[in-house]
Amino acid sequence: MNAALARVDVAGTFPGGSRITLEPGGQLELSSRSAVSLAGCVEAMATDLTVLREAVESAGLILVGTGLDPYREPPRILDHSRYRAMEKFFDREGPAGPVMMRSTASVQINPNDGDESHSYSGFRYRWELAHRVGPVLVAAFANSPILDGWHPSAGRPACSGLLRAPDQGGQDPARNRRMPRTLRGPRGLSPGQTATASTRSQGLS
Repeated sequence: MNAALARVDVAGTFPGGSRITLEPGGQLELSSRSAVSLAGCVEAMATDLTVLREAVESAGLILVGTGLDPYREPPRILDHSRYRAMEKFFDREGPAGPVMMRSTASVQINPNDGDESHSYSGFRYRWELAHRVGPVLVAAFANSPILDGWHPSAGRPACSGLLRAPDQGGQDPARNRRMPRTLRGPRGLSPGQTATASTRSQGLS
């Protein structure tokens, strides 16, 4: 992996201007630059992903776009204070947090939070919309059908490729869950408060 990263860890390597970082379990995260349109963002990311894929393949490796590592339980390879603190916190709730840190990958979408209006460009509308379409996006892009080497179709209960999704709720139950209806929508935010819609880089789970 280090040989592959050395090929792209040079300014100007990615024509779309993306930045590459390493996640706790060795996942590669490719972060695009801000774009004025979704189409422009997707085009730039596709170009840079091609460059990354070629660099990885030249080192004898292959990128796998899946939401959950189906076979391994990789150790945490980054010793940053941030990740030590995260792991200590998540350990109190069980294995879901460490699994998310070391064995999962996804696509993160970070749109602007919006303006003060009550129309589709306002943060109130976007906050509500993010919660409404979240389950739909999870189902539409489900890409984690295998866990610990088995597939749901092999005599196990079918789960439609969503083995990564249940992991999200076990990381931090107090915060990582769907908000109650009474706390969502225009009346759930104070004046001037902003919110961003996000889903979490290699294949949405």
